[in-house]
Amino acid sequence: MIKEVKKEGKKVFKSNFWKVVAVCFITAIMTGSATVYFVNFNTVYNNSIISNGDILHIKNNSEIISDFTDSLIKVKDKANNYLETATEGVIATFLNNISKSNSIVFGILNAVNEMVFKDRFTSSIIIFIGVLIKICCWLFISNVIKVGKSRFFLENRRYKKTKLRRILFAYEDKKYKNVAFVMFKKELYTFLWSFTIIGGIIKYYSYYFIPYILAENPDIKFKDAVKLSKRMTCGYKKKMFLLDVYFGLYYIFGILSFNIFNLLVTIPYRECSYTEFYMNIRNNYIKNKDEGYLNLCLSKLNVDICNSEYPIECKVNSKKIVVDNVKYNFWDLILLFFTFSFIGYLWEVLLHLFSDGVFVNRGSLYGPWLPIYGCGGIISFLLLYKYRDKPVKVFFMSVLVCGLIEYFSSLFMELIFDLRWWDYTGYFFNINGRVCLEGLLFFGFGCTVAIYILIPFLLNLFHKCNIKFIKLFDIFLVIIFLIDFGLYLFKGPNKGQDITNEELTFINHECKILYYF
Repeated sequence: MIKEVKKEGKKVFKSNFWKVVAVCFITAIMTGSATVYFVNFNTVYNNSIISNGDILHIKNNSEIISDFTDSLIKVKDKANNYLETATEGVIATFLNNISKSNSIVFGILNAVNEMVFKDRFTSSIIIFIGVLIKICCWLFISNVIKVGKSRFFLENRRYKKTKLRRILFAYEDKKYKNVAFVMFKKELYTFLWSFTIIGGIIKYYSYYFIPYILAENPDIKFKDAVKLSKRMTCGYKKKMFLLDVYFGLYYIFGILSFNIFNLLVTIPYRECSYTEFYMNIRNNYIKNKDEGYLNLCLSKLNVDICNSEYPIECKVNSKKIVVDNVKYNFWDLILLFFTFSFIGYLWEVLLHLFSDGVFVNRGSLYGPWLPIYGCGGIISFLLLYKYRDKPVKVFFMSVLVCGLIEYFSSLFMELIFDLRWWDYTGYFFNINGRVCLEGLLFFGFGCTVAIYILIPFLLNLFHKCNIKFIKLFDIFLVIIFLIDFGLYLFKGPNKGQDITNEELTFINHECKILYYF
């Protein structure tokens, strides 16, 4: 039997290699069975990590909590070798704190404390909140995702278009509460039995099929799931142990390969093999109509391999976003331009006011508008509105469009005036200080919200007004704007305190163009 399930597991593993690897990696991160370290932004390993050339072992829960506490108390004494160049902005603050504390949860809490509460919270409060969040995540995310992983592998073995999102099936079907409760009791019982040592090993295998049973029947009660798992594993525990020994050899080799082999081969291959093991026992159990077999209710798992998804009746289908067409004219576009320009101005003034406590008339013009926001909003709307039924595409194209506008606006103004009105040097993933990742994500999100919500609302509001009033109001705004632009040309741009960075002017103009690009 073991030879057979390994053969079938290998076949499934090879036929859908990258998808099963991705699912194992994603679930490992989401369930906390893999520790993420930001080492040069791209060094991430599963189940063990490499730090200064040493392989760190997988730590149990008590060791992890102890490390969290120690790292949080000593966080200011640690050398941060990971993000030396990225020290400014929201993303850099979060990544630095996560890398220092070796914990996503405590890193985020410490970053929020640093940015929002100015380090007013003591370590004990952060530890308490962090532990509480970790418990909630374990109950309602980690355990539920484990069952979702089992559901994915059950479907993926025959249905080749099984989507990665099937790991979230319990949330989609609104069954996560019962799944979380059953898995909690399963983990609790396993933990209590582990004190008896031998009993803990036996119960580990007795309860092993509970995630698979929940994946088939997320409404099943705990006592029924336990009884069914015990009956299905009865007489097979020795074979399950031998299967673990077999993959244990893979793990040893994986450690020697810096755990890369485990990430790409051992873990996904083991998951595929155990799914085949479960299906072998399950099919015999249903065939013999043993007690409780009706709880195994996925009836279409044993079809021939097909290029489709599992036909689940209760599956929550994603609804295609449909946005009604909106009509607009030239006068509407003028009003939208000034609306976006004012919103951008208001955003930057308030941001500076709350962060530094002073009012600054932001922008290169003197009036309450930032034309770069107006241009970005209008161009994004005109280029991307036709793709409004594809929100993901709209978001990433918004990021690209706004990034190009911001970069070349900065370049143009610096070439003309030898000044910068914004500088992202020190921010995470910045390009010559002109654009940075968190700014682009913000603009992408803002444009997406504008295209789907704000612009239809504004156009509807504009069309309720008298067209003559709209035209007169637009003409008035354009005249005021032209006067402001005239001051910009003859008096020079607005470059007061905290508006520009005069330290970035260059004496050697011959080297300027080379530096910019």
